[in-house]
Amino acid sequence: MANPKGELLERTLREGLGKADFKTKMTGPEHEPNFHTEVIVGGRVVGIGEGTTKKSAEKRAAEAAILYLNETDNLTNLPSEDANDEPFDGPYPVFQRVLAETLRVANARVDAKLKGEMATEQVRDLALKLYKETLLGLGEVVEDVD
Repeated sequence: MANPKGELLERTLREGLGKADFKTKMTGPEHEPNFHTEVIVGGRVVGIGEGTTKKSAEKRAAEAAILYLNETDNLTNLPSEDANDEPFDGPYPVFQRVLAETLRVANARVDAKLKGEMATEQVRDLALKLYKETLLGLGEVVEDVD
């Protein structure tokens, strides 16, 4: 895609989904920044992206959002928050592309100097956190707090 952000903005407006909102945060030192972007459509996170520039993070997030919308047709196919009165009590569902993206993001965020078991644990823990947050943001699951 030559301009995924523009394509996403046009598509969401054309399909009556409202304007796609890009929320970008910078982490890391100023000389080596890392940008994390979430694309929000209809109050739901539909794409995330990481990059060393804001533009690259937004591009990746827009690409992920377009893939997501292609798979779901549009946001009207998503379950509403009150579609199921029963709280989620099973394991988190596995969405392969979302899981792959969260693993990629986690791997990019973990300090490259870490090796072995320490690196594996940090990637695993961060990927799990990102995956759960993404699913919760999409309204797919409800966290059961004891």
